[in-house]
Amino acid sequence: MGGISILHPAWLALGIVMIAAGIWLIRWANRNNMASAIAGATADAAFKAVRHGAAPEVPAGIKARLDEVRAEQSTTGKAKKIAGYGIRHAMSQLFGVIGFFALIIGLMLVVLGLFYP
Repeated sequence: MGGISILHPAWLALGIVMIAAGIWLIRWANRNNMASAIAGATADAAFKAVRHGAAPEVPAGIKARLDEVRAEQSTTGKAKKIAGYGIRHAMSQLFGVIGFFALIIGLMLVVLGLFYP
């Protein structure tokens, strides 16, 4: 038999799980990152204004978040909603870094599981 022998299958399995977790964390971080949402919205508005010559509009994702804040009746409710977005943004930054490291460690575990004697 001349197949590939997997030297450490537990490392390989753990590496695949860490790669999947890293990708999931990075995707979650990108969905909840306010800076990238605002930058994307600004770029889209600028491209639409250049192409169509019209005044740019607020994109749907940003408009929905603004409408949620405006829907709150009290100033305290508005502040809580904005604080929630701020906390979500900070957590997205943290989880993005953790996801990146999980991805790198997972790749290392897969390589070590396949080739380390």
